[in-house]
Amino acid sequence: MMTILEVAALNGLMQLCPVLPENETAPALIQQNLYFGRNIGMTGQVTEQQFQQFVEDVVTPRFPTRVTEYDAKGQFLDSSGNLIREPSKVISFVYKDQASNQRAIDEIINAYKQQFQQESVLQVKNQDVAIGFGQGEDLIVNDPTPELIQVDLYFDGIGTKGRGGDRQFNQFLENVLTPRFPNGLTVYDAETQSRDCSNDSIQESSKVVSLIIEDTEANEQSLYQVIDAYETQFQQNSILEVVNEEVKVGFGQGEDLIDNDATSELIQVNLYFGRNIGTTGRVSNRQFNQFLRDEITPRFPDGLTVYDAKGQFLDSINRLIREPSKVVSLILEDTQANENSINQIIGTYKQKFQQESVLAVVDETLSVAFDVSSDVSIGSTQSNLASSKIVEPNQQSVFTTPEVPSSVSLVQRLLP
Repeated sequence: MMTILEVAALNGLMQLCPVLPENETAPALIQQNLYFGRNIGMTGQVTEQQFQQFVEDVVTPRFPTRVTEYDAKGQFLDSSGNLIREPSKVISFVYKDQASNQRAIDEIINAYKQQFQQESVLQVKNQDVAIGFGQGEDLIVNDPTPELIQVDLYFDGIGTKGRGGDRQFNQFLENVLTPRFPNGLTVYDAETQSRDCSNDSIQESSKVVSLIIEDTEANEQSLYQVIDAYETQFQQNSILEVVNEEVKVGFGQGEDLIDNDATSELIQVNLYFGRNIGTTGRVSNRQFNQFLRDEITPRFPDGLTVYDAKGQFLDSINRLIREPSKVVSLILEDTQANENSINQIIGTYKQKFQQESVLAVVDETLSVAFDVSSDVSIGSTQSNLASSKIVEPNQQSVFTTPEVPSSVSLVQRLLP
């Protein structure tokens, strides 16, 4: 187990930033995603420059250590049944589970709503993940009977100061990661933003690799090797690792992944759609958008999030297969009707586009909110924003749901 002093060293803070005494216990870490819609009314839109200024003025002063930003595309049906598409941003936070951080989240939400005339900002919080910053941390419970879990690795330094770069990172995936996890992985494009100890803003390209693996000791050792290899090759101090053992994973329609509670609760369902057809064909963007419009949005009109994805795996003769993919993320009630709709979507996609499987990942342990937890004021000298009353969302509010990045990637051929 690492001490707080060692964690600080891993994050490059030893020489410049104060650290807690070694005998002081830090609160548990949690992960929270905020979904920022960028439409303003019917015609306006938050520009990329405006959003980055918002992050610099409002977000990173409150969370200077690290936030991860993804591009996303949301869509929903309005009250008249019209299809509304909306570019969005997803920001992922990892922070200590304490009241001051939740107040900071509330301030960010209120600031965005007031500055950009938004009705709501979707919050998805996960307190049941294990979070670490380097190899050797025992984050996985190795059950006697292996179970599938989700592991996300955050690789920083891509294309910054000569480190990483897409070509070098792809080579790292091919040589180091995929041989250890040949059944499949997903790569997300992201931006990591932070502030150094002189309060200067730092922004760098990142990759987030998402794995669905068994919770075995052998897989845990492979993760250590991957982390060590990346830190050595690309001169990184640490790699953020987030382990979620509470997910349920399936590969086709008819699998009973959702607990249909007597009192309905909101859950998250991510669907991974591979776009290769055989060895030469491909589902086009136009075809997939039509599938969204015809099959998914009518069943889930309140909203969904779509990410472009890149998956890769080794086939039965050990050839590397790369596959563009789409990831659709949904926040929905855990009803039998919604579960039936998920099964219908999967079955239709498999039949229409000749797919062997569609990966489904269900998380029922999340907390979902559209409102801030308490009344807060935005006492920020950078933003000069005041608190605003939260409005309950309707079908015209932002409802984009995660996968974290602008280009998202997918674990595709994970056949049981």
